[in-house]
Amino acid sequence: MIELRNISKIFAEKGKPSVTALRDVSLRVEKGEFLTLIGPSGCGKSTLLYILAGLEKATAGDLTLHDRAIAGPGPDRTIVFQDFVLYPWLTVRKNVAFGMKLGASRGKHRPPEIEARVQQLLKVVGLSRFENHYPYELSGGMKQRVAIARALALDPEVLLMDEPFGALDAQTRRIMQEELLRIWEATRKTIIFVTHSIEEAVFLSNRVLIITARPGQIKQQVRIDLPRPRDFDALRNDARFITHCGDMWASIKEEVQKSIETE
Repeated sequence: MIELRNISKIFAEKGKPSVTALRDVSLRVEKGEFLTLIGPSGCGKSTLLYILAGLEKATAGDLTLHDRAIAGPGPDRTIVFQDFVLYPWLTVRKNVAFGMKLGASRGKHRPPEIEARVQQLLKVVGLSRFENHYPYELSGGMKQRVAIARALALDPEVLLMDEPFGALDAQTRRIMQEELLRIWEATRKTIIFVTHSIEEAVFLSNRVLIITARPGQIKQQVRIDLPRPRDFDALRNDARFITHCGDMWASIKEEVQKSIETE
């Protein structure tokens, strides 16, 4: 579905040394896959996600979605950031509907269609009772569910998620991981997810890519062979889960040490 061929990204700013964030990254992402990127801080994980979103331009290489070049942002790809990025003056319902209403102004969505879609998504993320609340009235986990619903509102083929639970407390984060899996199982969207948490990566994913210290390259691909649906409490003592986490930490630890030594 998505193919990246020899993607490199160099940040060059006048008067400063250039920084190579990514070098020769090639990968394929299958339709409906839950793919996670993990690696040390500054390894280019988020940069790669922004290139996929069309928010950054690759310095070299090609990337395609269904064999069509990705040249910029598009409704076939939406992104969820670590910060909730909600409009504080809009209710939950209006935040979720925002992108569709922009489309309506261009003749893409009719008001009845927007209303039906918003109600469906609020039910999916468990916020139907809070549709008329404002962001300041919501918990962190609820705000992130609004952000996910808004990202899904345009029915994208690909959902890009940049450490979406990083700002949440440990308990809320665990609940949100389970919520995300429930949403993914209901929608089967292709998800590309960035995290620093090994347990989160193993719990959520079909496949995990370990990214090297800068310049970021794919060091290792790990297939997660755990059965679905997944329950963290049931998996935490599973030998396969423990092995995946231990092996991945050994690989990532080496890259973290390299990253520290080169700072």
